[in-house]
Amino acid sequence: MTEYYEPYDDRGREQAEADWDERQRWADEDEANRGMFDPDPGVPPPDTITAITEKDWLAQVRQAAEKLGYLVYHTHDSRRSDPGFPDLVLVNMEKKRLVFAELKREKGKILAEQQLWIDTLREAGQEAHIWRPSDIDRVIEVLSGDRLPA
Repeated sequence: MTEYYEPYDDRGREQAEADWDERQRWADEDEANRGMFDPDPGVPPPDTITAITEKDWLAQVRQAAEKLGYLVYHTHDSRRSDPGFPDLVLVNMEKKRLVFAELKREKGKILAEQQLWIDTLREAGQEAHIWRPSDIDRVIEVLSGDRLPA
């Protein structure tokens, strides 16, 4: 096996090789299951989608949005805020887009207050979404494109 590790990787050569083995395993599985799932470094495998925490899901969506040119707002401590307001407000000046997103774990429940905000924003002509980890392809599609038709 070819040695692969980044010299700046402070986790050490052993951990870097283990990481490489894991990436190679994913590539081999992908080849065997072509079309079922295309691994992406930022997307977990299907069997772990239900294990993603909302915090990790937030980090993935935030990273994707920022890479696509969005300014991202997230209220870190919503305990003193009105209930139900979406997790993210995304603004892309180049595309003239304002996007609201409520993020949920794969099996997370939408609270009535959250659904009320999403519905009200949509009725007011705003782009508002509820996204789960299994929606990652749709998230990228939505954020990469132009404003969706109402």
